[in-house]
Amino acid sequence: QNTETEIPSNQITLTWSAALENGTKILTYTVWWRQVEIGGGVGKWSSRNTSSDALSFTVTWLEFGRTYDFGVTAWNIYGQGARNDENGLKRIKVIKGKCSTSVVREFH
Repeated sequence: QNTETEIPSNQITLTWSAALENGTKILTYTVWWRQVEIGGGVGKWSSRNTSSDALSFTVTWLEFGRTYDFGVTAWNIYGQGARNDENGLKRIKVIKGKCSTSVVREFH
């Protein structure tokens, strides 16, 4: 379901729930993003790591008229949690000072 949220200038704060530890401590989260092209194609993934206690990430570089996919994965001593590109994305479209989001599901 699509919702529209006003955002200050070109930024939004993404939030997520803590990942299950599955027997070992979460070491870090990785926030992933890519730009969606007008024809539906997608750009290359970029990423940034956060601390293990960070459950949010502020994006300050959104451009009006652009659409972006975002996702989050968790890391523990065994590696990175599964990243499901089709089912684990939050799509954000920035429209004239507003942000339209369609949430599919977070990925961890």
